[in-house]
Order: sequence, then C-alpha cells, then structure tokens
Amino acid sequence: MVLSLPSTDPKPLSAGIHQTDAFHRQPLFELNGQVVRSWSEAHALHGSATIPDVNPAYVAALISGNHNAEAAPYWRIRRLPRAHYVLVSGDGVVQTSAYDPLSRGAAAMEPNTLHQFLRQGLLDHVQQALEGHHGAIGCEHSSGLDSNAVLGALIHGAHVEPARLHTWSNEGGGEGAPLQQFRLFYGLTPEQCHRFEATEAEENASSDWIRQQLSVFGAPAQIGGNPQAVASMRQQGCTALFSGFGGDQAISHNAANVPTDLVEQGRWSELVRWVGGKRRSLKHIAGRSLMLRNRQLAEAVVLRRTRNFCSSDLLSRTLTPTGQEWLGLHLKKQYPWEIDGFLRQHQSIRQRVLADWVAVRAEEETRLAACYGMDKAFPLLDERLIAALLQQDPALFGEASGRGRLLHRMAFAPFLPPFLRDNPTKNREPEGGLDQWRSELTQRGHQALEHSLLSINNWHPDLIRYWDVEAIRRETDSILASPEPTMKEVMGTNRALATMTALSGWWEALDS
Repeated sequence: MVLSLPSTDPKPLSAGIHQTDAFHRQPLFELNGQVVRSWSEAHALHGSATIPDVNPAYVAALISGNHNAEAAPYWRIRRLPRAHYVLVSGDGVVQTSAYDPLSRGAAAMEPNTLHQFLRQGLLDHVQQALEGHHGAIGCEHSSGLDSNAVLGALIHGAHVEPARLHTWSNEGGGEGAPLQQFRLFYGLTPEQCHRFEATEAEENASSDWIRQQLSVFGAPAQIGGNPQAVASMRQQGCTALFSGFGGDQAISHNAANVPTDLVEQGRWSELVRWVGGKRRSLKHIAGRSLMLRNRQLAEAVVLRRTRNFCSSDLLSRTLTPTGQEWLGLHLKKQYPWEIDGFLRQHQSIRQRVLADWVAVRAEEETRLAACYGMDKAFPLLDERLIAALLQQDPALFGEASGRGRLLHRMAFAPFLPPFLRDNPTKNREPEGGLDQWRSELTQRGHQALEHSLLSINNWHPDLIRYWDVEAIRRETDSILASPEPTMKEVMGTNRALATMTALSGWWEALDS
C-alpha cells in the first residue's frame, strides 16, 4: 500500500488580510511562507511524505483521544489557528491575530422574540445550504432533538418535498421505536429511511478501512465520520448531507449549569423552584458557591467523574523512553467540558462549542462527504445564533433540573414531532433493557478484541521503538482472560488497538 497524499494544484493566497472561522469551515494552511485554503493544496506544497515527516503532536492526539484542531499529520504543514485574522505579507511572513467568533451576539430578548429569532436563523442556514441542490437530500436522523429539528426545518420549514429526503440512522440502543413514530411526522417511507446496525456501521482497523482513511485524509483521521453511511447516502443520489451535530453544545444545552448562575446572582426563589425545594437549594448554594470560588477544586471533582468513560490510556502508559521523548510534550490530559456543571451557563456553552473536538469532527465529516461528492451542512453550528445565546438570561435554557433544552424545544416546536416538544431527555430504553444492551455491546467488543489481538503480529516494526508492544499484548490477554471484563476495559482497549493498527498501516504506506 503506497501512500499518495490527496493533492490539487496549489493557489497560494496573495498578500493581504485573510480570516479563519471557528469550526474550520474555511481553514488556512501555511508551508514555506505560502498560505493555501485546502488540505489538498497543502499536500501538494508538501510533496511526498516519509515517516520522519510525521507530526508527534498529531500522533499524540490519535493515541490519547484528546483531539487537536491545530496539529496537521505532517509537521511541515502549519495549520493556522481557528478564529484568527491572518496577515500574509509579500515577503512570505505570515502573522495571526485572534478574534472572538462569538462576540456581537444579538442583545437579550423576550422569550417569544428569541424563539422566533432562533427559528428563523436555523431556517436561513438550512435554505442557504440547500442552494444549488435540486435533487436528493440526505439527513442524519436519531431520536434526539437536534437531528429532528434539522429534518423538520427541511420539510416543514424550507418545504423540501419529503420524497427528496433520505435519512440514515443507527436504531440500536432504543432508537428504533421512537424513530418509527417520528418518520410518520415527516411523511417518510421505509424505503427512504436507511438503517445501520452497530455491527454493520462499526469502524474497524481492516486494511480496506485504513486505505480509505489515507486516501481521504492523507493520514488516519482523529474522528473520521461514518464512511458506510456517507456511501449509502451518495448511492441514493444525495448531493447534500445535513447533520444536527453541534446542538448539544449550544442551543440544546441541557441547562445543567443554570443553578450556578442562579447562585452567583442571588436569585434564591428561582433556585428553589428550579431544584425542587429549599433543602436542595441550600445544598446547591453551598456546593456551587464553593466551586465558584475554587475553580481548581471544581475541575478535580469533574475529572473524577471521567473514570467511567469508555476510553483507555493504554497507549500513553506503554510508551518506551524513546516514545516518551517523542510524544511526551504533546500528551495533554483532556478536560471534559461536556460534563462540567459548575461553570456558568454561558461559559459552558462557549467552552463546549469551541472545543477542539467539535471543530475536528465537523471538518473531518465535511472532508469525508466531499470525497463522495456531497456537501455537509451543520445548521446548528451557526456562530450568529450561538453568539445570541450568550446574551440571553441563562434561566431561559430550561424549566427545572432535568428539564433543559427549553430554548430548542420552544424555538423549533413547529419542526419537531409532538413527543419531542415536551421531552428533553435523551435516554432511550433499549429493547431487552439497558443491562442486556450493555452485555451485547461488551460481547461484540470482546470478539473484536480477539481479532485485534492477532493484528499485533503484523504491526510496523518501527512501532516497537515507541511502544512496549509486549505490555500491550499482555494487558489485552488479561482482559480477554477475565470472566467479567468491564465495558470500559473492552471498548477502551479495542480503540487503542485499532489506533495502533491504523498507525501501522499509515507508516507502512509512508515506508513503501
């Protein structure tokens, strides 16, 4: 497998002031004083690549899961940072200056006006993304609020004929039953609704999958998207694919941070109503006041909650001294802004929506869709709407504890199935129950782990310089031998071995 970086003739930008956006929709790259707008142009400027060209910061992001929106796979390519003005001088000097992409949001509004503003903003974004697309349209569809708001905006807002729509869904984990109901609301036939079981859509580290990653991204992707789903949508003739990604981070925020604002602002009667009683409010006052004064303590508490995440630090723990020297400076602990309920509501939105992983996922999914000849749209990642949210009363985001996502449900009610208009929860009961579902996932993961273990023998020999491969093998053997391995152990180790196999395939291609 010989690696040929996907390239097009570069057209370097002329001297002047240019700009990057918050989500890498308009990325810029610099190499040898030349600035270009696309990965393919950057690859062309770079030329052929070898293993010494690999960027350790990018590898660190791959093995740790701490996604990095500034690291390119090859160190000679400089990714210019998001949300920056870029000054390109005639003598090849490139300078950057940050700006706030979420400033200048619309001022505070009354609830009804705000709902109309958000509804029209979503519709504007959808209609703009539809321009030039007159045939089949694809839309990712789950049982959650965000994808349904986008699908509803297409059909009930922009009045796209339902016959033009194709959806894809993963019906596992209790998604199937509500999706069957929601499809009736949109007038979709079974033939338009394409279903993916977890075993069919699950990514693996096979040679075909690695080859596809390299042909699309020029390296293993940090997240990568779902190539099976994109291929299916393209087979239906879709030229645009819509996603509700980004809603959870902003407009459909769960409002778990609102009590922090109520405590800080001394809105005691509202706090009592929000949490459901005076005794509970006293606990919130004591706890959140302490966390507001001691941010270090708050972060320590949040980090303890991440112990149950289905991830693994196996590849960081098994680095050799040479590996530590190569990657150590780039291995940074990922902070889980998604579950930090001690921040103020506006702070939480800002940290979550501007997190590197959000930009990485949006960009990689856009690149994957483009390789299939489709545009990818994320209408809820709209800087104008998000900036407006940061100017609103935090209490508007919910009704009470566990009753968040209120702005979303009110603003997009005409686009949503009736069930979702009053139901903010994302919890769905899997068929057979949650325990059975987890058991089945663990069993499938166990089988995949057995297969992945065999691939260790075929890893690129240079990996032994950076990782203690035998330690990885022993830990994997131990999990497989355990009578009751945890989901965290199985899933986390699976991801680690898949990452190593992807690295091996990448280096094999670079070494050819």
